Amino acid sequence: MSQWTKKAIMECFSRQIETLPLDRITVKGIVAECGVTRNTFYYHFEDVFALAKEVLQERLEQISDPALSGSDWESYLLLLAKQISQNRRTIRNLFHSTKSQEIKLFVEEILSETLGYLFDHLAAGKTIDAQERKAVVDFYRHAVSGFTADWFEKHADEDPAPLINHISTLVQDGLRSAIAHF
Repeated sequence: MSQWTKKAIMECFSRQIETLPLDRITVKGIVAECGVTRNTFYYHFEDVFALAKEVLQERLEQISDPALSGSDWESYLLLLAKQISQNRRTIRNLFHSTKSQEIKLFVEEILSETLGYLFDHLAAGKTIDAQERKAVVDFYRHAVSGFTADWFEKHADEDPAPLINHISTLVQDGLRSAIAHF
C-alpha cells in the first residue's frame, strides 16, 4: 500500500508539473488531487522539491538503462532528445523556477554518471587515473548539457536525429581520443 501511495503522489505531481511552474506546485494541491493527507505526503517526501527530484530521477533512469552498458550511446541521446521535445512544458516548468540551479545540478549528476559508464566502456582494459577520468567526463558533461540546453531553447521542434548523430560521434570520438592519450 505504501509504495502504491508514493507512486500515486508522484503521478499527481507529474500531472501538475505539465501545467504549473514548480514554484506554484504545493503540498496542499498535491494531497487534494491525490486524496491523501499531508502526513502521508511527508512520510514519503521531505517537500515538493524532493518529490520533483525523485520523479525526475525515475524518468531519467528509465531512459538511461540502455546507456549504462555503454554500447548504445547514440540511441540513448536520441531517446533523451525525443523525451525533452515531447515534454517541453514540463521541462520549462522545472527549469524556470527558483530551484532551477538545483535541478540543473541534479540532471548534470545523472549525465556525469551516464558519461562515466560510456567512458569506462570505451576504456575497458586500461588503467586511468580517477582525476583524469573525472576531468574528461566533466568536460563532456558540460559540452552535452550546454548543447542540450541550446537545442532545447532554439530547435526542440526539429527532428533531433541528425544533431544527435553528430553529437554522439563527437563525444565518442573525443572520449576515445582522450583515452588513447592516457
